[in-house]
Amino acid sequence: MGDITKGLLLLISLFMSCQQGWGQRSEVQFQQLSPREGLSQGTIFSIVQDDWGFMWFGTADGLNRYDGYSFTNYYFDKNDSTSLSDNGIRALATTFDGCLWVGTQNGLCKYNPERDEFIRVHEKVALPNHYITTIAVAPDSTLWVGTQAGLVNISMDLQEVRTYTSAPYLPDNHITALAWGSYQTLWIGTQAGLAKMQQTEGGGQKFETVHHPAFDDQNIHAIAPSQYDALFVGTDRGLWEGNQSPMATPMPVTSRSPNATISLGFDPSHNELWVGNLHELVRYSLNNDAEPERFSSNQLARNSLSDNTIMSMYQSREGIWWFGASSGLNLFDPASIKFGNYSLTENGTLDLVNNRVWKVLAQDGGGYWLGTEGGLVLVMPNMGLTRFQAEPGKPGALQENRVRALANGPDGNLWVGTEYGLHSLDPSTQKFTHYLFEEADQAARGVGNLIQSLYWETPRKLWCGTDNGIFIFDPVTAQTKRIKAKPGQQERLQSNNIVFIYQDKEDDLWVGTPQGLHRRTAADDLYEVFQHDPQDTTTLVSNELRSILQDSQGRLWLGTRNGLDLMLPNGTFKHYDKRHNLPNHVIYSILEDDRERLWVSTNRGISVFTIPQETFRNFGVLDGLQGNEFNTQAADRTEDGKLIFGGINGFNTFYPDSLTFNEFRPPTFINQIDLAGKELQIGSQLLPKSPLVLDTLWLNYDQNFLTVHFTGLSFTNSQKNTYQYRLIGIRDSWIDLGTQRFASLTNLPGGTFTLEVRTSNNDNFRSEKPARLVLIIQPPFYETTWFRIIVALIILIAALGIFQQRVQSIQRQKERLEQTVVERTTQIQQQASSLAQQAQELKRNYEDAKVMADIGREITSHMNGSELVHFLFKQLSGFMDIQTLVVGLNNLERNRLELMGVQHPNKSIPFHWHGLEEVHLPGVYSLVNEKTLFFSSYAEDYARTIGNTIPPSFTENMPQSVIYVPFYKHDQAIGVISVQSLKQNAYTEFEFDIIRNLAAYIAIATDNTRAYFQIQEQKEEIVQMNESLEMKVRERTLQLEIQKNQLEEFAQINAHKVRRPLAAMMGLVPLLRWAKKQEEQDNLLESLEVSSKELDGMVHRMNKILTDQGILSAEEIAKDRQANGSN
Repeated sequence: MGDITKGLLLLISLFMSCQQGWGQRSEVQFQQLSPREGLSQGTIFSIVQDDWGFMWFGTADGLNRYDGYSFTNYYFDKNDSTSLSDNGIRALATTFDGCLWVGTQNGLCKYNPERDEFIRVHEKVALPNHYITTIAVAPDSTLWVGTQAGLVNISMDLQEVRTYTSAPYLPDNHITALAWGSYQTLWIGTQAGLAKMQQTEGGGQKFETVHHPAFDDQNIHAIAPSQYDALFVGTDRGLWEGNQSPMATPMPVTSRSPNATISLGFDPSHNELWVGNLHELVRYSLNNDAEPERFSSNQLARNSLSDNTIMSMYQSREGIWWFGASSGLNLFDPASIKFGNYSLTENGTLDLVNNRVWKVLAQDGGGYWLGTEGGLVLVMPNMGLTRFQAEPGKPGALQENRVRALANGPDGNLWVGTEYGLHSLDPSTQKFTHYLFEEADQAARGVGNLIQSLYWETPRKLWCGTDNGIFIFDPVTAQTKRIKAKPGQQERLQSNNIVFIYQDKEDDLWVGTPQGLHRRTAADDLYEVFQHDPQDTTTLVSNELRSILQDSQGRLWLGTRNGLDLMLPNGTFKHYDKRHNLPNHVIYSILEDDRERLWVSTNRGISVFTIPQETFRNFGVLDGLQGNEFNTQAADRTEDGKLIFGGINGFNTFYPDSLTFNEFRPPTFINQIDLAGKELQIGSQLLPKSPLVLDTLWLNYDQNFLTVHFTGLSFTNSQKNTYQYRLIGIRDSWIDLGTQRFASLTNLPGGTFTLEVRTSNNDNFRSEKPARLVLIIQPPFYETTWFRIIVALIILIAALGIFQQRVQSIQRQKERLEQTVVERTTQIQQQASSLAQQAQELKRNYEDAKVMADIGREITSHMNGSELVHFLFKQLSGFMDIQTLVVGLNNLERNRLELMGVQHPNKSIPFHWHGLEEVHLPGVYSLVNEKTLFFSSYAEDYARTIGNTIPPSFTENMPQSVIYVPFYKHDQAIGVISVQSLKQNAYTEFEFDIIRNLAAYIAIATDNTRAYFQIQEQKEEIVQMNESLEMKVRERTLQLEIQKNQLEEFAQINAHKVRRPLAAMMGLVPLLRWAKKQEEQDNLLESLEVSSKELDGMVHRMNKILTDQGILSAEEIAKDRQANGSN
């Protein structure tokens, strides 16, 4: 950076001879008001502000009242005695009682604000002449009026009038100027000299002519006393300065200006003197001897004076100066100028083409480079401007004026991107080196050579963003690497039009295009792409990028065509736009100040964004900006915090913390009321006096369509004043109207309401008090009080008639009623006592019920029946008297009710059961019949309910109060719960409800218990079954082993038995073949039959044994063995 600074200093010293004209636009910019804006006429003789805050202007043809938006004109009307006495208005003044006095060329008038009309004072008091030249108000509230024929002192009540003419009082009767100064002195200017009048202790006046060559026989046009005893006097011979002190005798007088002075104005807050003459307006600073500032009319400058002849001037309470010229009114507001406004000029004239600033680059030492439409410009503090313009074809010169990008190089050179290639400015040789990229058309300006952004990543890597892609330039070899867009492909540039290239603090490289935002990833041509998705509001608000900034907190901000975006850590975006008071959605540039606020330039001026409040504050041309439109990436910040923004008409510089704001709180007034779209006229029945002073408006119920107009009297950028209203009685919250200056009130009901209106000025400072108007809407007759009274009287008369008819009947009933009252009173007292007890009981029951809900939830967690009944007994004993608690379960398999219980004091009752046929027992009866039993006196209620005599077992220690409640599963009674007490009437419906509610929980608990035990029983059965099966397997295995052995032995034994008949048969068959005789064959056949039958018998016996028994018995084995042994 040191090399850069050295180079810049060398440039300044070498190119000072090349400096050209430039100019800071004067901070004094005038707003012109003329008959085009509504003035009655352009020559302004007098100006004053009344107590309300309205500005009044007296012209050669009429009086004008101004509210910051429009003029109200007042004229002489020969047919209206309440109008002005003449159209030539020469003097205006306001007295301490708020009255406005108007001096005309034909009399003195007093304005009546209630009626918006004038009182002709000269018709009530005698004046030496009706041509009023000037008016001054004394500290004692009397009025001093200057005429062409003397000076007049008038009391406020018009009862005392004194006239003073020439010698011994005045040097001349033609009074030209009046001004009250220090020491209770009235300074009097005439056409022939200066005089003064001092109030004496006795209430008199002492007149004295001030003799001095500067004043003698001179026409005194203006007088301006200052707060430091200085007295300024304007004459035909020029401007003079004297001393007000009575001790300064004779008065020392010095000349300030030789030019004829016709108007003066002193600014006590800045100790400045404004001087108007025939040729210009001059501002003197009385704090030093600096040269005065001079202002004159310039037809080509929109913010200059309308005319050079300044006839009058006035400073309003807001600090605004009003200058009346011979051809219009000029308004100068010091509070509206917030920004240093610079234009680029050549040869002393405005160069509109070259005023467009495309790029700003801040330098060390507070200087900065400007890339403009007309070349390269260097601005150094207090040293002026140096311009470098193109000389096409000349070696070492700039080849193109349109400078679009700037960057400080690591080599100390300034690198310049133009619309015709890249340039490098070497400060040591004062030469430019020009580069055209190889892939671009060498002869073309534009495509490929239009450089819009520059960024140095390394000393040999300059990123150049063009309208035809990215060129990475190596200054050592002058070689380039081009990165082209591949629209539609992932991880590629989506557009060749490169708006910006930016590297953040994390070394991420960002590229902005009209087709989205890109972040470099693994290689120079690979990018993560962020684009707008219409279906996803968390994506970029627009693909058209204009600017980028990473703030001091590391947040990344994007300026787009559709607003400001904040990139969140997860890669999504938060949008800021007109909903946050952004005046325009095109964000050209973004800068951050020392207070971490963002400043953005748009098509509607500059806005500052306060991040915590998420809102914008906006500034425009009237705040001193070069224009409303700025340029893309044309902004930078100097090392001392100055912000610079370039636009289409020059550039602005400012320190954010040095901006001043208008803290004037504007008064608000209602100035017009419309009924059904038609303006109410002052003096009419509905509007007896002006809306300015009206406090109450009376209307009928059918006159409820109102439009109320109002105005806030702040004249600093009055078009930026905003309004709010509320109608107390209908809506107490404030309604924002923006800049709209009327409120429509429709369909108002009958009643009394208060309309309040308040104003915020251009810098959002709000009125101290709102304007108020009470609206009284008369209701229709049927809603009025008198109508209701009449209806009430009619009803009363009818009621009286009916009453008379009923008096006798009532009298007859009186005695009966009195007796009834006595009885009823006693009954009510008893009921009251009972109700009090019930209330206490209900309170206790409510608290108990809350506990019972917790008990119910606890019940369902118990698996063990014994634990359940003990838990119930313990919990319920705190709520009711319990001697015994029993829970019975229905055993369907054994057809009995099995009971378990607890007896006081927490002693378990042995398990017992009752058959379901024993329905004379209350528990069985309740279960079988699915009925609840509620006994308060056991003997009586048992007989009444069950209908049998009480079993003997119930006669001793018999409970007196009993509750039985069955509980269910799937609509089937599965058990019963009972609580019992030895006391009669121990239980109420409350205890009964508790037991009924608990029954549902007990059903769940018992079902859980039953399911639990069933599962346990099933597990035990499965274990027993497994053991039994294992035993049977072992027995069967042993049995099969035995059978196997038996079968083997059986097979051996029966094999011998079978072989014997079978062998006999086999032996007989051959013999049968050989036998010849019939007798032999018959014998053989008989023997064969015997053997076959024996074999068949053996087979049947074996089948029977094997089929019926499966094994042979021991006896049969023995028989077989014996038979085999015998055989």
